[in-house]
Amino acid sequence: MTVPPDALPPEAPVIGDGGAAAILGAFAAAAVVAVTALILQVAAAVSAAHHLQAAADLAAISAATALHRGDAAACEAAGRVADRADVDLRSCTSIAWDVEVVVADAISLGPFGSRSAEAAARAGPSEREE
Repeated sequence: MTVPPDALPPEAPVIGDGGAAAILGAFAAAAVVAVTALILQVAAAVSAAHHLQAAADLAAISAATALHRGDAAACEAAGRVADRADVDLRSCTSIAWDVEVVVADAISLGPFGSRSAEAAARAGPSEREE
């Protein structure tokens, strides 16, 4: 049995989205890339801050270890550690048998420029109760 062509229903017109889905997909991909880049910049800044604090801690411990040779020797030891960590020693102060150091460095924030950050640490003998 053959159906005559005029008996078939007309084809439904194809209604497209005009490329809106492709544009929406491109914007979604761009948003994912932007958020990922922002997260990476924040992670880099946090890592740099941790590096700065570790350098301050090591410089303070080094200075406290050398404090028995005098304040100048203690700050010199802190300066050597700061140089090796590639940070600037801003201050080195001894208070009795404790040493406090402050180190600084520029932290890159990518497209947002860079900021100067500081970290401080204090080291000295532990207090013993006898």
